[in-house]
Amino acid sequence: MKNVLRITAIFLVVLCASIAARNAVSGEKTVESDVVAWSRALAIDPRVVEQIDRYSAEEDDLGDGYSAQIAERLRTLLIFDVSRGLRDLSAAPAEPLVEVVFPDPGFADPDGREPDAKNQRKFEEGFIRIEAHVFLKTDGVTPERALEMYTAPSFRMEMSSRIKNIWTEDSLSCVEVNGIKALLSPTYGCNRTTVAVRPGWASQHSQVVSNPGGDDYQTTYFKESLKTFVAVPGGLVLYYINYTRAVKLGSIKRKLGRGKIEDSELEKIQELQKRLLDETN
Repeated sequence: MKNVLRITAIFLVVLCASIAARNAVSGEKTVESDVVAWSRALAIDPRVVEQIDRYSAEEDDLGDGYSAQIAERLRTLLIFDVSRGLRDLSAAPAEPLVEVVFPDPGFADPDGREPDAKNQRKFEEGFIRIEAHVFLKTDGVTPERALEMYTAPSFRMEMSSRIKNIWTEDSLSCVEVNGIKALLSPTYGCNRTTVAVRPGWASQHSQVVSNPGGDDYQTTYFKESLKTFVAVPGGLVLYYINYTRAVKLGSIKRKLGRGKIEDSELEKIQELQKRLLDETN
């Protein structure tokens, strides 16, 4: 997993060239290439860098240029993960595969090296990577409809008792989340979301661009995710990837947090499967 997490912008150039070569040989585009092309075209909102800069103001100075650099490298990792997850749709697991990882510092560096600066290492130590992959049985439910169901505020609030409220403000999707006693502080963040619907697939990109809450809320310095549904024979493939940096957790809290996140993601996927079957029937 560590090697996977250290794929960087240099590799993404090779990856995209490889995809283009495969397409040229086959004479057709693939879902993988379509999603990668769409993801690459998404501009990084300047407010993303501003949220990372808040760490310098609230915790430790990260140095000039670091915030923009890490935002670009994390986008590269996100796109690589999506490409890998969608490359062989027939390999999607029948049972939900959910993995929560706390990557080592340097996971986004082009050469896999840890940052020389202590504060940058400390910042990267606090990241969480969440991945979910599954084949969902359904008949006639489109990727667009499945994405709507999975990302609907009502569904998200029903599946997570921690979510206090979800609303739209100035074209942003804002979420207030309750804390977990002795584990996590509450958060209040607003996300810029972009949805793509194409023949055979639908995807939502989401990224935190604002932390409007005051001192009572833990700042989410970085959060970026992609949720993609792809139509395949007999159903849909869901691939979800998320990188988040909020509060840094110690070893005990990491163990507890990993279990809670995995259980929550599994519960959401299992409930979505039930609802997809209900719509089919």
